[in-house]
Amino acid sequence: MNRFSSTFFLVLFSAMNLFVFSACKTEDIEPVVSVSIDSIQNSRISESGGKAYVFANLNGKSSKDVKLNLSFTGTAKSGVDYNISASQILIKSGSVSGSVVLNALQNTLIEGDKSIIISYSSVENASFLVPFSDTILISDDDIDTDKDGLNDAVDACPLDSGAIADNGCPKGFGLIINEVLYDPSNSGLLGDANGDGVYDQGQDEFIEFYNNTNVPQNISGYSILDFDTILGTSTLRYTFPAGTNLAPRKALVVFGGGTPTGSFGGATVLVSGGLSLDNSGEKIQVRDSQGNEVLSFNSNELSGNPNESYTRKPDITGIFVQHATVPPGKLFSPGTKTDGSAF
Repeated sequence: MNRFSSTFFLVLFSAMNLFVFSACKTEDIEPVVSVSIDSIQNSRISESGGKAYVFANLNGKSSKDVKLNLSFTGTAKSGVDYNISASQILIKSGSVSGSVVLNALQNTLIEGDKSIIISYSSVENASFLVPFSDTILISDDDIDTDKDGLNDAVDACPLDSGAIADNGCPKGFGLIINEVLYDPSNSGLLGDANGDGVYDQGQDEFIEFYNNTNVPQNISGYSILDFDTILGTSTLRYTFPAGTNLAPRKALVVFGGGTPTGSFGGATVLVSGGLSLDNSGEKIQVRDSQGNEVLSFNSNELSGNPNESYTRKPDITGIFVQHATVPPGKLFSPGTKTDGSAF
């Protein structure tokens, strides 16, 4: 081979070699990402502890971090109805998946089901095969059977409509008169019902109320009236002051006057300016702050001059009987059960 031929062959070989290497050079292809939602049934999660996982998956490993930015719309509000662990799904380089978790938040509001519409707003270092959007419903688990604005879980009277301020109960619900002393004994200190060491016919009169529910009863503005069944007229005797709350399963006693002394079984004790209860021809009325009658006690149906109180037998649920007929035979028991024990 001559020198010219050798040189030509070397150049030709180098060119072919360059062509081969050039033909093998390729650009990186972006991976394709798809999105799915797991751990939901019929596109719903419960308001109570419900979770949904949003997954992003690649069709192959990427040499770069893939970031999928999500957007959340719908009637549900983030931070109020649900929390999301992050608004971006990160798929680290060398991985093929990533996820975020959505947690429903419990409340006691009756608001119906709420929606979360999840879609992607942008993606970095990947592309979408198809656009993504999905909807999750948060199921409201609060039920309001009586339609009064309080759900059954916190409504003290779930079957009877009432004001929210009254724990969902009708006015006066659960409030009872358990004992009334309208004719104290006139045998000296035997009639000293308020325990102040002085017998006074008017001051030792009392009415004992009891809250027969598991929630406080606000009786602010309630009033006690003396209704004359013969004349048909009412006279105001006492108005409960603002902030008067009768504790659950506890008693409250209103005395006619004096300085009540003693524990009275831990009952709330109030003093009026005089109840002036009559021995006959009288109906004690209790009205709410709007003037509606919620309780009554009619002395016409009982003995006119008992010289002792009338109490329920048994306490709370029974009919009214003269106190001394119930063992241990006391004449009264303001603030306590008939046997002197606390409610």
